[in-house]
Amino acid sequence: MRSEGGDVADRTLKVSEILARLGGIARANAGFIVSCVAGLTAINVLADQVSTSLVAILPGMIGGVVAHYYLAVRALERLGLRKGATPNRFWDFWGLLILSGIGVFFGFVLLIVPGFYISARWAAAGAVLVNGDGEVGDALDRSWAMSGPSAWSIVATWLAMSLPGALIGFGLIIVSEIWLPFLARPMLHVVVACALVASWLIGIAVYALLRPPTAHLADVFA
Repeated sequence: MRSEGGDVADRTLKVSEILARLGGIARANAGFIVSCVAGLTAINVLADQVSTSLVAILPGMIGGVVAHYYLAVRALERLGLRKGATPNRFWDFWGLLILSGIGVFFGFVLLIVPGFYISARWAAAGAVLVNGDGEVGDALDRSWAMSGPSAWSIVATWLAMSLPGALIGFGLIIVSEIWLPFLARPMLHVVVACALVASWLIGIAVYALLRPPTAHLADVFA
């Protein structure tokens, strides 16, 4: 059954299903994804050279928002989910990330598990907003509604991707720290960038599964 917005609100996604769609999105946007990881890594490495204070994280944060937004735009267009006349929602996207970030932060501060749960429920909010399906509040509400039955599958997908990657990545960092210390910090930035991009792709995959291309066919042939 679909909600009024066309979302498959009562569908329960499987981890394998999310991973399969994520893999397809990653293959279709491989060049852009590599550029995002490389760009974020370069920005953070350069920021480290300038300052070691908290100010050094600001360029990476700004770069992350820009990369996240345009990756979502590109991926949704390739999936046939984003119409050409969709308005630019870049500045709204900032507001969305701030609001959702505050909620997720307090969720992790409380008991950690609520942080994962809230992250899963809002995983698709960025894609909803970029697709022009509502304002910031609408995007958060629709993501919360559509992801309800699949929340723990989304969390499991994130863990299935992040834990092996983190173990391999931090293993390489430790080796670099011993043999090539100058590479340890850049390696850390690569691992973090990969984790961020993976989380963005999960959100896009969830949205693509719960709001398939057929939801827009009525608009195309209207």
